[in-house]
Amino acid sequence: MKKNLFKLLSAIMLASLLVTACGGAATTPPPQPTQPPPTAAAPTQPPAAKGKVSMIRQVQSLNPEALAAWRALDVEIMRGESRITRRQREMIATVVSATNHCSY
Repeated sequence: MKKNLFKLLSAIMLASLLVTACGGAATTPPPQPTQPPPTAAAPTQPPAAKGKVSMIRQVQSLNPEALAAWRALDVEIMRGESRITRRQREMIATVVSATNHCSY
């Protein structure tokens, strides 16, 4: 019983952390690109990697112990033993992020 409660609380914690990391549910959506759609004459290519580190990782890197603890929590929540599959956990995280207009 305690293990199931821990897993449920972990999922809720993940959702709340995503809300917090993304500025909450009241954020405005990111601006849409103003580039014209590609034409048939111009083949599209995948965007080049920019080599940037997300802002949340930059902030977390200021405290290596906190970054390690955050990563351990993420691994336990997303890959640890649970009654829901990893796919379901990823879908929950995706829905929460999309609802909050979060790019993480």
